[in-house]
Amino acid sequence: MFKVIKKEGHARRGEFQCAHGGVVQTPVFMNVGTQAAIKGGWTSDPAELKILVEKVQSGEVRYCPHGRPVVVKVTKYELEKLFKRA
Repeated sequence: MFKVIKKEGHARRGEFQCAHGGVVQTPVFMNVGTQAAIKGGWTSDPAELKILVEKVQSGEVRYCPHGRPVVVKVTKYELEKLFKRA
């Protein structure tokens, strides 16, 4: 069971009640991933997108705000298989 101890803005601190009876204090959590994400239907400035592409290509940005990889390696065979050419 999770119990919120303190809230400040979007941040929250709490504790988990474990099955064995122990209590684990959580650090301060803030849902930054969703807030930093580009949402569907939003329009982006082309200059901002260019900077983002440069950061992805340079390896500076490897994961989206949700923690998912933004680049995946696909072999030639896998690509051909997607288009039913393998």
